[in-house]
Amino acid sequence: IQNEAALSIYSDNRKAIHIDHDDADEPAVYIDTTNSADKALEIYSNLGSGQNTPLVDFTADNTGFDQNVLYLKNDGTGTGMLIDQNGNAKALEIDSEQTSNNIFHINNPAITTGTALSIEEANVLTTGRIVFLKSNSSDSSTRSLFQLYNSNSSATGTTMMYLNNASTGTGIEFVGSGHAISGSATSTGSFGRIEGTT
Repeated sequence: IQNEAALSIYSDNRKAIHIDHDDADEPAVYIDTTNSADKALEIYSNLGSGQNTPLVDFTADNTGFDQNVLYLKNDGTGTGMLIDQNGNAKALEIDSEQTSNNIFHINNPAITTGTALSIEEANVLTTGRIVFLKSNSSDSSTRSLFQLYNSNSSATGTTMMYLNNASTGTGIEFVGSGHAISGSATSTGSFGRIEGTT
């Protein structure tokens, strides 16, 4: 490997590379691979459970930092980010300490005939679930745990929720002491409609 690389660094018990960068207009490291068909950066490890830190760590340690910690831009047709999780662990975990902003936010999607959020082909399920939402908050403030809004009055062809069950199991099951369905007194539409075939 040493003879094949333009630069090889072997380091024991110390940093292999340390960069103290003070320029405000230029990046500390810039890689241009326009004329290459291979990766711009590859980080590899074959270490087992002895790893004590993440393989890659991005830290913005100042509470006043107001920029993206990681920014990805893709003008092509390939996937923006792919997680290939082969081990029996979470593919994505978010530890969020914020209290009044969104944890996961999709900003102004421009899709017209596509789907903003799609979970498909969960074809090996046994006792698992596709979606699980849970709250154990004891606060008595009024709130909704799940909300769907169709905010434009001209969208008359919109179905707010569509359930299609190809089997004989229950379509909707409600367990609790409150109302299974509650209609609004200010609604101008019908409370419900039941259709069937004979």
